[in-house]
Amino acid sequence: SKTVIYFPDYLLQVPNRQHLINLLDLAVRIRNVSFFILVLFYFRRGSVALEFVEKEGEVTKISGPWKEAILYVLNRASPNAHYDAVFGRQFFDLNQHKLEPLADFIEILCKNFTKYQRFTEGNEYQIVPTTKQKAFLKRIICAEECFHFSE
Repeated sequence: SKTVIYFPDYLLQVPNRQHLINLLDLAVRIRNVSFFILVLFYFRRGSVALEFVEKEGEVTKISGPWKEAILYVLNRASPNAHYDAVFGRQFFDLNQHKLEPLADFIEILCKNFTKYQRFTEGNEYQIVPTTKQKAFLKRIICAEECFHFSE
């Protein structure tokens, strides 16, 4: 297993949490704050609860740009335009499209889905949702009752 960063969107794909821990250690070792933030975001996306203890008694545990990075990821810092510009392309915010008509929202969702796929040698994304898949997605979202799936 390996860690892969795919062109053109530079999507980081990590097979498990241990690799994320290793990448976090690497980011600290090479002193790359942006990479540190990216790995912390992936921990949050992987449903890992992050906690930050700034001080224990008189001992400051972490400070400087590392502290700011952690607070940024935990949404406990003031907005940072530089970080927002760097990481805005990496993550898709569904809330920014909450007022879109459903058909437009599904198109946006499918377009962003492709960014999480590998890029082929033919300069195309490996998996692109079809019209039939988009119609099925619309049916699920608009359903009056809950859909139940089984394997």
